Amino acid sequence: MTRYMKHTFEFNGFLISFEAKLLASHIGEEWYEWMNNNKAIKGLSGVYYYRTLSNNKCIYIGKAKNLRARVNHHVKEMLPKYATEKKKKDDIKWIEAFSPYSKEEVELYFIELEDEPDRRWLEGKLHLEYLTVFKEKIQEYEVKNFKRNLLPND
Repeated sequence: MTRYMKHTFEFNGFLISFEAKLLASHIGEEWYEWMNNNKAIKGLSGVYYYRTLSNNKCIYIGKAKNLRARVNHHVKEMLPKYATEKKKKDDIKWIEAFSPYSKEEVELYFIELEDEPDRRWLEGKLHLEYLTVFKEKIQEYEVKNFKRNLLPND
């Protein structure tokens, strides 16, 4: 039985509902296997989010023109051993956000939307509804690594 999560938003005085379909629910290495064996998600475009099953936290919300390519990036961030050295260096903040969930069951929900403006709008609405773990981690990372531009003394 396919599971869905319903999201309703107000737009110009009307309520618009979306059903997010559960595409996958895996732990760690299972994500790598699923991503490599699931060609059906390649042509999908829309909005997606990852959610932990244990504590119902939203890890990340994103939009995709090619869902498979986006999932591929996130799997390598969750399981850095599959990432290139360059990705490990360049995407450390993403890895720090995703890799703690490699030992938990994580669900991937998806809402199919073809048009980029629609994807942007829905992604923004979902970001207002949920504080994602990723957003918290990025804020911590940026505060920790913030370098102030100091004005020279006159």
